[in-house]
Amino acid sequence: MNLTKNLNLIAFGAIALFLFMYLKSCDERSKLEEELAIRDNNLIALKDSLRVEKTKNGELQYIKTAFIADIKALKELNKDLYNEVKSQKSEVYYISKITAEIKDRIKGFTPGGDHKYDPVSGNDNISWEFDTTGTNWGRTIEGLTSFKVTSTCNGYKIEPKGSQLKDVKYKFSLVTGIKESEINKGSLEIFINSTYPGMTFTDIQGSVVNPEELKKYLPSPKPHKWSVGPYVGVGYGVTLQQTPMFFPVFNVGIGLQYKIFSF
Repeated sequence: MNLTKNLNLIAFGAIALFLFMYLKSCDERSKLEEELAIRDNNLIALKDSLRVEKTKNGELQYIKTAFIADIKALKELNKDLYNEVKSQKSEVYYISKITAEIKDRIKGFTPGGDHKYDPVSGNDNISWEFDTTGTNWGRTIEGLTSFKVTSTCNGYKIEPKGSQLKDVKYKFSLVTGIKESEINKGSLEIFINSTYPGMTFTDIQGSVVNPEELKKYLPSPKPHKWSVGPYVGVGYGVTLQQTPMFFPVFNVGIGLQYKIFSF
């Protein structure tokens, strides 16, 4: 009887050890797969160049693969982004550095506005402004054009003295974010677009910083109480006989389960 009980305890211990090692191996494999995915993403980011694509609405947007790195790895991958992160007083979870340029062509410009003539100096100044607006964008240019007016025997001599810009204002919006890549599955891309028609982007650099720390701020998925599928279980059972006996039980099968609590 004692020999049987001891064998059962040994079997129970062996099965429990096997399950522990199996679950530990699964966890380590999962972490390794995550590290490999991050490494592959960053290799793509190092080689990637700025690309242009159209959104579903037909608008142009600029795209480049983002890094995924903790602060130590970011120092090796991109020193500029690393320095920007270190300059902040609190924790940074995403950072980007975007370079843009604006090219404008002014059409249909007609000077107007205030006309001021100084008879003592002979200077004639004409102020002007040029406004253009669109959907969520606008441009205002204000300036001054000067002339030197000199009286002669034959009339007046007008000499241009040049023009100067007094004020230039641009109004536009930018949309940027991170999305899953359609070309390189599993990689993250930064996208950016602008409402201003003359704006183009020449470079995008960005990174998700401290991805492990960021997880604690993300909402956890709601756990499912019911589950159906194969299961493996180890526990203690009791026989309902005249003399109840406790012994280890190993179960394998398919069943329907409801979780009261989990850990």
